[in-house]
Amino acid sequence: MVLNQLKQIRDELKSSANTYDNAFKNTALIAASELAKQANPDQSKILGNEQQNKNKPNLNPVLDQEYFTAKYGSLKNAKAAYQSMYGKQKYGRSWADFIAVAKKLASVSPKPKTLTLEERITKIENFLISLGYQL
Repeated sequence: MVLNQLKQIRDELKSSANTYDNAFKNTALIAASELAKQANPDQSKILGNEQQNKNKPNLNPVLDQEYFTAKYGSLKNAKAAYQSMYGKQKYGRSWADFIAVAKKLASVSPKPKTLTLEERITKIENFLISLGYQL
């Protein structure tokens, strides 16, 4: 009986910690976006919807040699980036081999890097400093 109550308390603490982390992260993202809007209020009016749509990332890029050279620069850099995202794979020696593997991996989502609370705060602070705010 007591063990079940302790397990329930433990589960509640875990869920509340996750909720707190998510709330803190979302609050920081909202604050950062609002600060960016306040820093350049006229720029959002100047840019039309077309310009804003161009800044959005392409969710379904065509995976070809041009795409990878534009994004990573070389085959070696592309292989290194994919290795950091998807782990060790046999990427081959040519662009054709690498692109074939990349297309297979496109359906698999990479393992997201989990950040600790301290790393998140540091990232947010660096972002705010880059906007010109002093902490």
